Amino acid sequence: HGTNKHYLIPELGGTVVGQGEPAKVARRKMTGLSNKVFEELAVDVYDEVDRRETDALWNKTESGGSQASVLVPFLPVNPDYSATRNQGRQKLARLTPQEFSALVVDVLKEVRRRQVEIDSARGVSTTAVKYSPSNELSQTLTKLNLSSTLGCRASTLSDDEPLYDSV
Repeated sequence: HGTNKHYLIPELGGTVVGQGEPAKVARRKMTGLSNKVFEELAVDVYDEVDRRETDALWNKTESGGSQASVLVPFLPVNPDYSATRNQGRQKLARLTPQEFSALVVDVLKEVRRRQVEIDSARGVSTTAVKYSPSNELSQTLTKLNLSSTLGCRASTLSDDEPLYDSV
């Protein structure tokens, strides 16, 4: 966060879905959405990511049993949302994993574009520095003069290990 880089956007490898004209039109439409509608789309995409990950985890743990795999076919209807939004949320489940991945990346890129606009309007400099949690920790410890106090070097800390004791 110290470099104003608040999110990481994955690169899609292999054959990229969504390079054709329909995908370009869809991206232009996404760019034209109001902030409120775009926020709703981002929330719905996040909910679908959560549903897919939960299904995958559930099926992985249940695969040893004799039960048929449990699958939630789409996001449940939310009575607080309009019928159109609920239908859109359910249509997200029809996307293939490749199509959905492309949508997630497009949404993340649009978030970045909108954030850059907001930052430039506020006069905040945005730089394209590659984010590294361990480097950022090292810089923070150096700024706070804590690296020698803690008796460790930030570079020896692994990003994969928790910084807290297990319970």
